[in-house]
Amino acid sequence: MKFRNAAAITVATAAMLMHAPTVSAHDAVIGSTPQDGSVISEFPTQIVLEFSGIPKEGFNTIAVSDQDQNVLFTGEPTLVANTLTLDVPDEVKAQAGEYTVGFQITSSDGHATRGKTTFTLSGGQTTSASPTSVVAERASDTETTSNSGMSELAENSDITALRWFIVGGAVLVMSAVIASTIARNRKTKETEKDN
Repeated sequence: MKFRNAAAITVATAAMLMHAPTVSAHDAVIGSTPQDGSVISEFPTQIVLEFSGIPKEGFNTIAVSDQDQNVLFTGEPTLVANTLTLDVPDEVKAQAGEYTVGFQITSSDGHATRGKTTFTLSGGQTTSASPTSVVAERASDTETTSNSGMSELAENSDITALRWFIVGGAVLVMSAVIASTIARNRKTKETEKDN
């Protein structure tokens, strides 16, 4: 009897799950600026993503990369209702090509959600720093640091050599004094014996 009751409960539960309405597990992008797949003539000053639900605060990130998968910039966007907004840094220099807006958010259901949108820039801007110039600047800084380190090492080597020279000279002088003293003592003893 108990087995039949358990079987009936299992069948009823399965039937309820089969007929339950489907619920979306994660929030999805329903609008964006620039629009997903759009072609624009000027690089945007803001990246805006609108979601089907309201993401939770914290752990939300947006990153924009070019067609060569170089990350131009990344940051934590501001959240207002169901919309995330990230300002584009002034130093970003964009060239014509396709760009990807990647995002990771904490959905309204508490799950981490990742996704992306894309847009194409038909004409690049010619101001501010590009990723290439940033890399060159870092390389220049590294070279300067390296040269500074080499100069410091050479200077330290010169100081060390001078110290060894002084110590060596002092040892030679001391050796000469000791040898002279020993010779004098021997000469004195020989003179005393002759007398």
